[in-house]
Amino acid sequence: MKVVLYAAGCALLSLIAFETSFGNRTRPDDDQEKQAQSLLGQARELTDIRSSGSHPFRLIASVQLFDGKASAAQGMYTLMWESPAVWRDEIKFADYSEIRVAAVDKLLVSRTPRVLPLEIFRLFALLDFPQVLHPAPNARFGKVKERTRNGAHERTVEMGRWIVSLDDSSPLPVRVEDKSFHFGFKFEDYLSFVGHKFPRTLTEFVASNKTLAQVRLEELAEATFDSSAFLPPQGASVLRWCPQPEPARLMDRGDVRPMPAQLRELAQHVVAVYGIIGTDGRWHDLAVVKSAGQQLDSYWMTQKLQERYSPANCGGVPVEQESVQELHYETLP
Repeated sequence: MKVVLYAAGCALLSLIAFETSFGNRTRPDDDQEKQAQSLLGQARELTDIRSSGSHPFRLIASVQLFDGKASAAQGMYTLMWESPAVWRDEIKFADYSEIRVAAVDKLLVSRTPRVLPLEIFRLFALLDFPQVLHPAPNARFGKVKERTRNGAHERTVEMGRWIVSLDDSSPLPVRVEDKSFHFGFKFEDYLSFVGHKFPRTLTEFVASNKTLAQVRLEELAEATFDSSAFLPPQGASVLRWCPQPEPARLMDRGDVRPMPAQLRELAQHVVAVYGIIGTDGRWHDLAVVKSAGQQLDSYWMTQKLQERYSPANCGGVPVEQESVQELHYETLP
């Protein structure tokens, strides 16, 4: 696959009630922020078919990954979901396949090839809708605004570097955009499913609405599974895991070595590196998944090995976190 994807983050907010105390009114800015949080909290509740207590279901979707040309890689995605901590999903392309099984506090993963490509890493963020709406820590929210795009009226909320667009008549997310890099996701043609709404088409785009990845729903139906549906795949690797961990945080970059002058000429080229941030806060199983040449690859691998993180955790218990990071000259501190 030769699809170039750009790093992104997404936002999902909890419902926060409006409160006053001792007869004092909150500031207008507080009112506007709480209105934005409430509206986006409603969007999450309406669209999250994987929330605790939801009905078990089977989801099947076709997937396309675009390389900027006329051709696209064609694949299929299947999810059997019992609960937030018990599910099995599978993705298949001609040159890549992966099975993941969630088993309460473990994630069992079998993939061929064994290293997670950048484009699949980003695709999983899109497939995990509506978790792509999850906010970064300490994110600040702007007030709810209105605008017209392509003849359709929308409500928008700014959250840090992101703009979330919602349908005019209901709290359905239709678009999430990065303000600086013109990167984002689109969600279209919602269907009703057991008290929720879910988009039939999910799209990842960059710049002038150039499509990077598109998911089209083929089936979404309630289902009943027996225990054999969630047996781990043979030879699977095991990660310590939980459904919604607090992400790992970079604490120390180590001794950042200046990029040699001869490499700066190549610095506009992006290197993508896969690895697991372990419970010790260090990178493990590092591998280059998008190369910009041996010298630049080696420079970035050396830098990553020096980094130290506060590991991802579930209620204070450290867990492992798979990641694919894109690196270029501007990412240096």
